[in-house]
Amino acid sequence: MVSWFGWQPRDVKAEGNEAFKEKRPDAAIELYSEGLEQLVGTAQTDKRATLLSNRSAAYGVLQRWDEALSDADEACRLAPGK
Repeated sequence: MVSWFGWQPRDVKAEGNEAFKEKRPDAAIELYSEGLEQLVGTAQTDKRATLLSNRSAAYGVLQRWDEALSDADEACRLAPGK
């Protein structure tokens, strides 16, 4: 990671994973969504697929099935072999 004067970019995926482990799915969804926003316009499909998959799991915990399915479908489309 690039460090400018001691500043490190946030690892929102890791923060989201921690929130999910702590049974805070709403916070995890927010963090995964932030990570997805950071990737808009990039070719980082594996990272997008991972964040979508993780967010899908968090939506599932909250029984928000439509959102969970939508994210899972998009993750599979981006990374069909994973």
